[in-house]
Amino acid sequence: MSKAKNILFIDDDDFVRELIAEQIVALGYQVTEASEGSIGLKKFIKLKPDVVLLDLRMPKLDGLTVLESLVKNAPDTPVIIVSGQGTMEDVVKALRLGAWDYLIKPILDFELLTHSIETVHERASLLKENKQNRRELEELNIALENKVERRTAQLKQTLKELDSVNASLKAQNIESIKVLSQIIEMHPGIYKGHAKFVAEKSVLIAKEIGLDDNQIQTIMVAGLLLQIGKMSLSEKMLTKPFYTLSKVERQDFLKHAIEGEKLLKGLSHLQDPAYLIRCQYEKYDGTGVPNGLQGERIPVGARIIKIIQDYSNYQNGVTTGKKMLSRQIFSKMELFKEKDYDPQILELFINIASGGPYKTQHIIVDAEWYNLHEGMHVVEVKHAGTTFLKNHLLKKEDLDHIKELREVFGDNLQIKVQVR
Repeated sequence: MSKAKNILFIDDDDFVRELIAEQIVALGYQVTEASEGSIGLKKFIKLKPDVVLLDLRMPKLDGLTVLESLVKNAPDTPVIIVSGQGTMEDVVKALRLGAWDYLIKPILDFELLTHSIETVHERASLLKENKQNRRELEELNIALENKVERRTAQLKQTLKELDSVNASLKAQNIESIKVLSQIIEMHPGIYKGHAKFVAEKSVLIAKEIGLDDNQIQTIMVAGLLLQIGKMSLSEKMLTKPFYTLSKVERQDFLKHAIEGEKLLKGLSHLQDPAYLIRCQYEKYDGTGVPNGLQGERIPVGARIIKIIQDYSNYQNGVTTGKKMLSRQIFSKMELFKEKDYDPQILELFINIASGGPYKTQHIIVDAEWYNLHEGMHVVEVKHAGTTFLKNHLLKKEDLDHIKELREVFGDNLQIKVQVR
Protein backbone atom coordinates (compact mmCIF):
# COMPACT_ATOMS: atom_id res chain seq x y z
CA MET A 1 0.00 0.00 0.00
CA SER A 2 1.45 3.43 -0.98
CA LYS A 3 2.29 5.96 1.73
CA ALA A 4 0.40 9.26 2.02
CA LYS A 5 2.41 12.13 0.48
CA ASN A 6 0.43 15.36 0.31
CA ILE A 7 -1.12 16.78 3.47
CA LEU A 8 -3.38 19.85 3.63
CA PHE A 9 -3.36 21.43 7.13
CA ILE A 10 -6.13 23.98 7.85
CA ASP A 11 -5.68 25.86 11.15
CA ASP A 12 -6.03 29.56 12.02
CA ASP A 13 -3.36 29.47 14.77
CA ASP A 14 -0.20 30.36 12.84
CA PHE A 15 2.19 29.27 15.57
CA VAL A 16 0.59 25.87 16.18
CA ARG A 17 0.03 25.25 12.47
CA GLU A 18 3.61 26.07 11.51
CA LEU A 19 5.01 24.01 14.41
CA ILE A 20 3.00 20.92 13.51
CA ALA A 21 3.61 21.42 9.78
CA GLU A 22 7.37 21.58 10.41
CA GLN A 23 7.24 18.29 12.30
CA ILE A 24 5.15 16.63 9.57
CA VAL A 25 7.60 17.74 6.89
CA ALA A 26 10.41 16.26 8.97
CA LEU A 27 8.53 12.97 8.89
CA GLY A 28 8.71 12.94 5.09
CA TYR A 29 5.37 14.48 4.04
CA GLN A 30 4.64 17.44 1.78
CA VAL A 31 2.46 19.93 3.65
CA THR A 32 0.31 22.75 2.32
CA GLU A 33 -0.98 25.19 4.96
CA ALA A 34 -4.18 27.22 5.08
CA SER A 35 -4.99 29.79 7.78
CA GLU A 36 -8.75 29.94 7.11
CA GLY A 37 -11.49 27.51 6.20
CA SER A 38 -12.38 29.19 2.92
CA ILE A 39 -8.72 29.32 1.87
CA GLY A 40 -8.38 25.66 2.81
CA LEU A 41 -11.31 24.67 0.59
CA LYS A 42 -9.80 26.50 -2.38
CA LYS A 43 -6.40 24.87 -1.83
CA PHE A 44 -8.11 21.49 -1.47
CA ILE A 45 -9.66 21.80 -4.95
CA LYS A 46 -6.29 22.75 -6.44
CA LEU A 47 -4.09 20.30 -4.49
CA LYS A 48 -6.30 17.19 -4.15
CA PRO A 49 -4.35 16.07 -1.06
CA ASP A 50 -4.09 12.52 0.29
CA VAL A 51 -5.15 13.59 3.81
CA VAL A 52 -6.60 16.77 5.37
CA LEU A 53 -5.77 17.91 8.92
CA LEU A 54 -8.47 20.27 10.15
CA ASP A 55 -8.93 22.48 13.21
CA LEU A 56 -12.49 22.96 14.51
CA ARG A 57 -12.36 26.40 16.12
CA MET A 58 -11.69 28.94 13.35
CA PRO A 59 -13.15 32.38 12.59
CA LYS A 60 -15.28 33.12 9.55
CA LEU A 61 -15.72 29.50 8.38
CA ASP A 62 -15.55 27.03 11.30
CA GLY A 63 -14.09 23.55 11.06
CA LEU A 64 -17.40 21.68 11.15
CA THR A 65 -18.65 23.67 8.15
CA VAL A 66 -15.41 22.98 6.27
CA LEU A 67 -15.67 19.29 7.21
CA GLU A 68 -19.25 19.12 5.93
CA SER A 69 -18.20 20.66 2.60
CA LEU A 70 -15.22 18.31 2.23
CA VAL A 71 -17.31 15.21 2.96
CA LYS A 72 -20.01 16.32 0.56
CA ASN A 73 -17.65 17.04 -2.35
CA ALA A 74 -14.83 14.56 -1.68
CA PRO A 75 -16.10 11.79 0.59
CA ASP A 76 -13.16 9.51 -0.25
CA THR A 77 -10.52 11.93 1.09
CA PRO A 78 -9.72 11.29 4.78
CA VAL A 79 -10.15 14.22 7.16
CA ILE A 80 -8.46 14.10 10.58
CA ILE A 81 -9.69 16.64 13.13
CA VAL A 82 -6.77 18.17 15.08
CA SER A 83 -8.24 20.42 17.74
CA GLY A 84 -7.55 21.44 21.31
CA GLN A 85 -10.73 23.33 22.13
CA GLY A 86 -13.44 20.94 21.04
CA THR A 87 -15.95 19.38 23.45
CA MET A 88 -17.05 15.75 23.43
CA GLU A 89 -20.15 16.95 21.60
CA ASP A 90 -17.85 18.40 18.90
CA VAL A 91 -16.01 15.09 18.63
CA VAL A 92 -19.24 13.14 18.16
CA LYS A 93 -20.59 15.65 15.68
CA ALA A 94 -17.36 15.67 13.67
CA LEU A 95 -17.29 11.88 13.46
CA ARG A 96 -20.95 11.80 12.46
CA LEU A 97 -20.31 14.35 9.73
CA GLY A 98 -17.62 12.11 8.29
CA ALA A 99 -14.31 12.80 10.04
CA TRP A 100 -12.04 9.75 9.85
CA ASP A 101 -10.13 10.40 13.12
CA TYR A 102 -9.86 12.95 15.95
CA LEU A 103 -6.60 14.05 17.62
CA ILE A 104 -6.28 16.49 20.51
CA LYS A 105 -3.78 19.35 20.56
CA PRO A 106 -1.14 19.82 21.72
CA ILE A 107 0.31 16.83 19.88
CA LEU A 108 3.16 15.52 22.01
CA ASP A 109 3.69 12.22 20.20
CA PHE A 110 4.08 12.75 16.47
CA GLU A 111 4.26 8.99 15.92
CA LEU A 112 0.58 8.99 16.90
CA LEU A 113 -0.14 11.57 14.19
CA THR A 114 1.87 9.56 11.64
CA HIS A 115 -0.04 6.42 12.59
CA SER A 116 -3.36 8.22 12.19
CA ILE A 117 -2.38 9.65 8.78
CA GLU A 118 -1.23 6.29 7.41
CA THR A 119 -4.19 4.39 8.87
CA VAL A 120 -6.82 6.65 7.28
CA HIS A 121 -4.85 6.79 4.01
CA GLU A 122 -4.65 2.99 3.86
CA ARG A 123 -8.38 2.72 4.49
CA ALA A 124 -9.06 5.30 1.76
CA SER A 125 -6.80 3.39 -0.66
CA LEU A 126 -8.67 0.15 0.05
CA LEU A 127 -12.03 1.85 -0.55
CA LYS A 128 -10.71 3.31 -3.80
CA GLU A 129 -9.44 -0.10 -4.88
CA ASN A 130 -12.81 -1.67 -4.05
CA LYS A 131 -14.64 0.91 -6.17
CA GLN A 132 -12.23 0.28 -9.02
CA ASN A 133 -12.93 -3.44 -8.76
CA ARG A 134 -16.68 -2.81 -8.94
CA ARG A 135 -16.21 -0.62 -12.02
CA GLU A 136 -14.14 -3.36 -13.64
CA LEU A 137 -16.88 -5.88 -12.86
CA GLU A 138 -19.52 -3.68 -14.50
CA GLU A 139 -17.32 -3.26 -17.58
CA LEU A 140 -16.74 -7.01 -17.69
CA ASN A 141 -20.47 -7.72 -17.55
CA ILE A 142 -21.08 -5.35 -20.46
CA ALA A 143 -18.38 -7.15 -22.41
CA LEU A 144 -19.92 -10.50 -21.59
CA GLU A 145 -23.35 -9.33 -22.73
CA ASN A 146 -21.75 -8.56 -26.09
CA LYS A 147 -20.33 -12.10 -26.12
CA VAL A 148 -16.75 -10.88 -25.90
CA GLU A 149 -14.42 -13.73 -25.04
CA ARG A 150 -13.21 -13.61 -21.49
CA ARG A 151 -10.16 -15.01 -19.86
CA THR A 152 -10.22 -17.21 -16.76
CA ALA A 153 -8.55 -14.52 -14.69
CA GLN A 154 -11.37 -12.11 -15.50
CA LEU A 155 -13.96 -14.65 -14.44
CA LYS A 156 -12.12 -15.12 -11.15
CA GLN A 157 -12.33 -11.38 -10.62
CA THR A 158 -16.04 -11.52 -11.39
CA LEU A 159 -16.55 -14.19 -8.76
CA LYS A 160 -14.55 -12.21 -6.20
CA GLU A 161 -16.68 -9.18 -6.87
CA LEU A 162 -19.88 -11.22 -6.64
CA ASP A 163 -18.66 -12.45 -3.28
CA SER A 164 -18.06 -8.93 -1.97
CA VAL A 165 -21.21 -7.44 -3.48
CA ASN A 166 -23.45 -10.34 -2.45
CA ALA A 167 -21.93 -11.60 0.78
CA SER A 168 -24.79 -13.92 1.62
CA LEU A 169 -24.96 -16.50 -1.13
CA LYS A 170 -25.66 -19.20 1.48
CA ALA A 171 -29.16 -17.67 1.67
CA GLN A 172 -28.31 -17.81 -1.93
CA ASN A 173 -29.65 -15.52 -4.51
CA ILE A 174 -30.31 -18.27 -7.03
CA GLU A 175 -31.25 -15.67 -9.61
CA SER A 176 -27.67 -14.33 -9.50
CA ILE A 177 -26.31 -17.85 -9.97
CA LYS A 178 -28.63 -18.31 -12.97
CA VAL A 179 -27.37 -15.06 -14.48
CA LEU A 180 -23.76 -16.19 -14.00
CA SER A 181 -24.67 -19.53 -15.59
CA GLN A 182 -26.08 -17.72 -18.62
CA ILE A 183 -22.94 -15.57 -18.85
CA ILE A 184 -20.78 -18.70 -18.87
CA GLU A 185 -22.85 -20.12 -21.73
CA MET A 186 -22.15 -17.02 -23.84
CA HIS A 187 -18.64 -18.39 -24.35
CA PRO A 188 -18.20 -20.01 -27.79
CA GLY A 189 -18.40 -23.79 -27.64
CA ILE A 190 -20.34 -24.00 -24.36
CA TYR A 191 -23.77 -25.43 -25.08
CA LYS A 192 -26.53 -22.96 -24.26
CA GLY A 193 -29.26 -24.29 -21.98
CA HIS A 194 -27.24 -27.30 -20.83
CA ALA A 195 -26.71 -26.00 -17.28
CA LYS A 196 -30.39 -25.13 -16.78
CA PHE A 197 -31.44 -28.58 -18.02
CA VAL A 198 -28.96 -30.39 -15.75
CA ALA A 199 -29.90 -28.28 -12.72
CA GLU A 200 -33.67 -28.68 -13.14
CA LYS A 201 -33.66 -32.42 -13.88
CA SER A 202 -31.10 -33.14 -11.14
CA VAL A 203 -33.28 -31.32 -8.62
CA LEU A 204 -36.28 -33.39 -9.74
CA ILE A 205 -34.35 -36.62 -9.07
CA ALA A 206 -32.98 -35.28 -5.77
CA LYS A 207 -36.49 -34.49 -4.55
CA GLU A 208 -37.77 -37.89 -5.63
CA ILE A 209 -34.96 -39.60 -3.76
CA GLY A 210 -35.83 -37.64 -0.63
CA LEU A 211 -32.78 -35.41 -0.15
CA ASP A 212 -33.11 -32.45 2.22
CA ASP A 213 -33.44 -28.83 1.10
CA ASN A 214 -29.75 -27.99 1.63
CA GLN A 215 -28.63 -30.94 -0.52
CA ILE A 216 -31.16 -30.05 -3.20
CA GLN A 217 -29.97 -26.44 -3.30
CA THR A 218 -26.35 -27.60 -3.49
CA ILE A 219 -27.21 -29.81 -6.46
CA MET A 220 -29.08 -26.96 -8.19
CA VAL A 221 -26.14 -24.54 -7.83
CA ALA A 222 -23.64 -27.20 -8.94
CA GLY A 223 -25.76 -27.91 -12.02
CA LEU A 224 -25.99 -24.23 -12.93
CA LEU A 225 -22.24 -23.67 -12.54
CA LEU A 226 -21.21 -27.09 -13.89
CA GLN A 227 -19.46 -25.63 -16.94
CA ILE A 228 -17.61 -22.79 -15.22
CA GLY A 229 -14.25 -24.57 -15.52
CA LYS A 230 -14.64 -24.71 -19.30
CA MET A 231 -13.64 -21.05 -19.34
CA SER A 232 -10.05 -22.32 -18.99
CA LEU A 233 -10.31 -24.32 -22.24
CA SER A 234 -9.56 -23.06 -25.74
CA GLU A 235 -12.43 -22.29 -28.11
CA LYS A 236 -10.98 -24.86 -30.51
CA MET A 237 -11.29 -27.64 -27.96
CA LEU A 238 -14.76 -26.59 -26.87
CA THR A 239 -16.18 -26.57 -30.38
CA LYS A 240 -14.92 -30.06 -31.32
CA PRO A 241 -17.23 -33.03 -30.61
CA PHE A 242 -15.92 -35.00 -27.66
CA TYR A 243 -15.59 -38.21 -29.65
CA THR A 244 -13.16 -36.53 -32.08
CA LEU A 245 -10.73 -35.47 -29.33
CA SER A 246 -7.47 -37.36 -28.97
CA LYS A 247 -6.70 -39.19 -25.74
CA VAL A 248 -4.52 -36.32 -24.51
CA GLU A 249 -7.15 -33.74 -25.50
CA ARG A 250 -9.82 -35.69 -23.61
CA GLN A 251 -7.66 -35.71 -20.51
CA ASP A 252 -7.15 -31.96 -20.81
CA PHE A 253 -10.87 -31.42 -21.42
CA LEU A 254 -11.91 -33.36 -18.31
CA LYS A 255 -9.64 -31.20 -16.17
CA HIS A 256 -12.18 -28.40 -16.42
CA ALA A 257 -13.96 -30.06 -13.47
CA ILE A 258 -10.92 -29.33 -11.28
CA GLU A 259 -10.61 -25.81 -12.70
CA GLY A 260 -14.26 -25.20 -11.88
CA GLU A 261 -13.67 -26.15 -8.26
CA LYS A 262 -10.61 -23.89 -8.12
CA LEU A 263 -12.55 -20.90 -9.44
CA LEU A 264 -15.07 -21.29 -6.62
CA LYS A 265 -12.49 -22.14 -3.95
CA GLY A 266 -12.47 -18.69 -2.33
CA LEU A 267 -16.25 -18.58 -1.89
CA SER A 268 -17.02 -20.38 1.37
CA HIS A 269 -20.75 -20.61 0.68
CA LEU A 270 -20.08 -22.44 -2.63
CA GLN A 271 -17.71 -25.14 -1.34
CA ASP A 272 -20.31 -27.93 -1.46
CA PRO A 273 -21.42 -27.17 -5.04
CA ALA A 274 -17.74 -26.76 -5.99
CA TYR A 275 -17.00 -30.31 -4.81
CA LEU A 276 -19.88 -31.71 -6.86
CA ILE A 277 -18.48 -29.87 -9.90
CA ARG A 278 -15.11 -31.49 -9.22
CA CYS A 279 -16.75 -34.94 -9.07
CA GLN A 280 -18.86 -34.63 -12.25
CA TYR A 281 -16.66 -37.14 -14.14
CA GLU A 282 -16.29 -39.72 -11.37
CA LYS A 283 -17.65 -43.15 -12.38
CA TYR A 284 -19.57 -45.58 -10.21
CA ASP A 285 -16.98 -48.36 -10.67
CA GLY A 286 -14.10 -46.10 -9.60
CA THR A 287 -12.53 -45.59 -13.06
CA GLY A 288 -13.49 -41.91 -13.32
CA VAL A 289 -11.51 -38.72 -12.71
CA PRO A 290 -10.04 -36.88 -10.95
CA ASN A 291 -9.93 -39.06 -7.81
CA GLY A 292 -11.24 -42.45 -8.89
CA LEU A 293 -14.02 -42.42 -6.28
CA GLN A 294 -16.21 -45.52 -6.25
CA GLY A 295 -19.86 -46.19 -5.46
CA GLU A 296 -21.21 -44.36 -2.43
CA ARG A 297 -17.93 -42.50 -1.96
CA ILE A 298 -19.06 -40.35 -4.86
CA PRO A 299 -21.43 -37.68 -3.47
CA VAL A 300 -25.02 -38.52 -4.34
CA GLY A 301 -25.36 -35.09 -6.00
CA ALA A 302 -22.48 -35.89 -8.36
CA ARG A 303 -23.99 -39.31 -9.14
CA ILE A 304 -27.26 -37.62 -10.10
CA ILE A 305 -25.58 -34.83 -12.11
CA LYS A 306 -23.46 -37.29 -14.11
CA ILE A 307 -26.55 -39.15 -15.31
CA ILE A 308 -28.42 -35.98 -16.29
CA GLN A 309 -25.37 -34.38 -17.89
CA ASP A 310 -24.58 -37.45 -20.00
CA TYR A 311 -28.23 -37.71 -21.06
CA SER A 312 -28.19 -34.06 -22.15
CA ASN A 313 -24.91 -34.51 -24.06
CA TYR A 314 -26.25 -37.57 -25.90
CA GLN A 315 -29.50 -35.75 -26.66
CA ASN A 316 -27.75 -32.69 -28.09
CA GLY A 317 -25.07 -34.63 -29.97
CA VAL A 318 -22.25 -33.15 -27.91
CA THR A 319 -20.78 -36.56 -27.09
CA THR A 320 -21.19 -38.40 -30.39
CA GLY A 321 -21.70 -35.62 -32.91
CA LYS A 322 -25.22 -36.91 -33.63
CA LYS A 323 -28.40 -36.19 -31.72
CA MET A 324 -30.11 -39.22 -30.20
CA LEU A 325 -33.70 -40.01 -29.22
CA SER A 326 -34.54 -40.73 -25.59
CA ARG A 327 -35.05 -44.47 -26.12
CA GLN A 328 -31.67 -44.71 -27.83
CA ILE A 329 -30.03 -42.81 -24.98
CA PHE A 330 -31.63 -45.04 -22.35
CA SER A 331 -30.39 -48.16 -24.14
CA LYS A 332 -26.93 -46.65 -24.37
CA MET A 333 -26.82 -45.68 -20.70
CA GLU A 334 -28.14 -49.07 -19.58
CA LEU A 335 -24.97 -50.59 -21.04
CA PHE A 336 -22.94 -48.56 -18.54
CA LYS A 337 -25.13 -49.24 -15.50
CA GLU A 338 -22.92 -49.98 -12.48
CA LYS A 339 -19.88 -48.93 -14.54
CA ASP A 340 -20.49 -45.22 -15.11
CA TYR A 341 -23.75 -44.78 -13.25
CA ASP A 342 -25.38 -45.54 -9.92
CA PRO A 343 -27.79 -48.28 -11.10
CA GLN A 344 -30.68 -47.30 -8.84
CA ILE A 345 -30.52 -43.61 -9.63
CA LEU A 346 -30.27 -44.46 -13.35
CA GLU A 347 -33.30 -46.74 -13.06
CA LEU A 348 -35.25 -44.00 -11.30
CA PHE A 349 -34.34 -41.42 -13.93
CA ILE A 350 -35.22 -43.66 -16.88
CA ASN A 351 -38.56 -44.65 -15.36
CA ILE A 352 -39.47 -41.05 -14.55
CA ALA A 353 -38.37 -39.80 -17.98
CA SER A 354 -40.21 -42.59 -19.83
CA GLY A 355 -43.35 -42.36 -17.70
CA GLY A 356 -43.02 -45.90 -16.38
CA PRO A 357 -43.59 -47.18 -12.83
CA TYR A 358 -40.64 -46.95 -10.51
CA LYS A 359 -39.58 -47.88 -7.02
CA THR A 360 -36.12 -47.12 -5.68
CA GLN A 361 -34.53 -48.70 -2.63
CA HIS A 362 -31.36 -48.40 -0.64
CA ILE A 363 -30.29 -44.98 -1.92
CA ILE A 364 -27.47 -44.17 0.49
CA VAL A 365 -26.14 -40.66 1.04
CA ASP A 366 -23.86 -38.81 3.42
CA ALA A 367 -25.76 -36.83 6.03
CA GLU A 368 -25.05 -34.06 8.51
CA TRP A 369 -25.89 -34.71 12.15
CA TYR A 370 -28.29 -31.75 12.29
CA ASN A 371 -30.44 -33.23 9.49
CA LEU A 372 -31.09 -36.49 11.36
CA HIS A 373 -34.48 -37.21 12.90
CA GLU A 374 -36.30 -40.01 14.66
CA GLY A 375 -37.29 -42.90 12.42
CA MET A 376 -34.51 -42.25 9.88
CA HIS A 377 -32.62 -45.32 8.68
CA VAL A 378 -28.94 -44.88 9.52
CA VAL A 379 -26.67 -47.18 7.52
CA GLU A 380 -23.64 -46.40 9.66
CA VAL A 381 -22.06 -43.87 11.97
CA LYS A 382 -18.31 -44.24 12.26
CA HIS A 383 -15.00 -42.53 12.85
CA ALA A 384 -11.55 -43.74 11.77
CA GLY A 385 -12.70 -47.31 11.21
CA THR A 386 -14.73 -47.53 14.43
CA THR A 387 -18.47 -48.06 13.84
CA PHE A 388 -20.85 -46.70 16.49
CA LEU A 389 -24.20 -47.42 14.77
CA LYS A 390 -25.06 -49.71 11.85
CA ASN A 391 -28.37 -50.39 10.04
CA HIS A 392 -30.41 -48.71 12.72
CA LEU A 393 -33.70 -46.81 12.89
CA LEU A 394 -32.98 -43.71 14.93
CA LYS A 395 -34.56 -43.07 18.30
CA LYS A 396 -34.23 -40.02 20.51
CA GLU A 397 -31.42 -41.55 22.56
CA ASP A 398 -29.55 -42.36 19.33
CA LEU A 399 -29.77 -38.72 18.25
CA ASP A 400 -28.38 -37.61 21.62
CA HIS A 401 -25.55 -40.13 21.28
CA ILE A 402 -24.68 -38.91 17.78
CA LYS A 403 -24.60 -35.29 19.02
CA GLU A 404 -22.14 -36.33 21.73
CA LEU A 405 -19.97 -38.10 19.15
CA ARG A 406 -20.10 -35.00 16.95
CA GLU A 407 -18.79 -32.88 19.83
CA VAL A 408 -15.86 -35.28 20.24
CA PHE A 409 -14.94 -35.97 16.60
CA GLY A 410 -16.28 -32.86 14.85
CA ASP A 411 -16.42 -32.99 11.05
CA ASN A 412 -14.51 -36.29 11.03
CA LEU A 413 -17.62 -38.17 12.14
CA GLN A 414 -19.02 -39.99 9.09
CA ILE A 415 -22.77 -40.52 8.86
CA LYS A 416 -24.51 -42.40 6.06
CA VAL A 417 -28.29 -42.73 5.82
CA GLN A 418 -30.73 -44.52 3.57
CA VAL A 419 -33.18 -42.05 2.07
CA ARG A 420 -35.19 -44.65 0.15
